[in-house]
Parts: sequence; C-alpha cells; structure tokens
Amino acid sequence: VKTGDGRIWCFGVNDKGQCGLGHQDPVNEPTEVTFFSEKEVTRLVAGVDVSAVIADGSLYTAGGGPSGNHLAASGGSDAGFGLVSALGSVDRVALFKSGGFAMDNSGTWYAWGTSAAMGSTAYSASLTATPVAASWLNANGVDWIPSSASNSIIAVREDGALVVWGENVYGELGLGFVGAVPTPRVLSSDHVVLGSCPTQLAVGDHSVLLLADGTVLAAGR
Repeated sequence: VKTGDGRIWCFGVNDKGQCGLGHQDPVNEPTEVTFFSEKEVTRLVAGVDVSAVIADGSLYTAGGGPSGNHLAASGGSDAGFGLVSALGSVDRVALFKSGGFAMDNSGTWYAWGTSAAMGSTAYSASLTATPVAASWLNANGVDWIPSSASNSIIAVREDGALVVWGENVYGELGLGFVGAVPTPRVLSSDHVVLGSCPTQLAVGDHSVLLLADGTVLAAGR
C-alpha cells in the first residue's frame, strides 16, 4: 500500500517473504517498508508469492515460491526487496502465479517464470528466473497486462482486443471451455463484447472485466 505521503506499507501472510521485510513471519499489522523511503515509487504489484515495485524507474521484487516465480537478482525470500539488474528502466510490471512480465521505457516486453504459462510455442522453453524479450507480445502490439492470481493470462492490445493464454483450469479465459491454451489467441466476438476496451480487468480462477460502457463480464470458477 502506498499512502499519500509516498510511504510504502505491507501486511499479510508473508510466507515467502513477499512483504520485503527480510523475514517470512506473518505481518498482522501494516508495517512500513523503509527500503523505499528515499525512492519515488510509481507502481506496486502484490502477487501470490512475490511483490514487485517500480521505484526511480527500476524494478525491485521480493518473495519466492514456485520455481521461476522469483527473479534471481532479488536475492531470495529472506533478503527483502532487491534490484532486478537484468532490466533497465521499467515502466510496467505484471505478475502471475509462476512468473511475470515487465515493459521497459522503450516499449519492449520481457517475461520470466514458467514457460508453459506464457505460451509454450510463443516463448522460449528455457524461461526461468532471468527476464527474456517476450517476442510475441512485442510483435502483436500488447499494451498492458493485468496481474493474475493464476497461470492464466489476459492481455490487452493497443487496439483494445483481448489476448488470452495459459492453464484455463476453470474456463477463466472466457473461451467457453476448460483446458490449457498454450498459444496466445485473440478473443473473438463470440467470446467478448468487442469495440469497448476494458477499463479494469481482474484475473484468477475467475476473470472479471469492466468495459468502458459499464458492462461487466465474468468467466471461470
């Protein structure tokens, strides 16, 4: 949480050290993350086992969890927040259950984590804890990606079209079926109201979209 005075606070289970306080004990009351006290924080993302913060244009992460979920540059679950030195100046970040995405200031997307969750034929199978250029996202005009509590991804292209891929365990990708979608695919008019780009989008075992015209769409569990 970022308060009006620019201070950063965290609380929760913290079982993977995702509060960035240097330990894995429960944090039952809001506690200030003093690591950022001298930095300008522009974005905060709380993931399942990892937290990510963009401060002074750089990406910092804390936490751990499933293989590939935590960026190696951060130093591990007990090290607090660490700089992701493999990336330069970062503008956007999104986390999903087993990895994440970041866009640098040039508009290039990078990805890390479990390759199956990011499209087995669209990304390198060697994706681990080191960010690599996400060629499919960069080639197809993906503008933003909301964080996901699962390994199902819904991205928004520059033209407002929705692109989906991932495990789709409960049909949360809105395709009308349950089962893995290994390669990113654009939702058709049979699956979503087109011509109205979502203004808000939440993804997990179920997905909820708020469109610009006020329509709410949901899919999944």
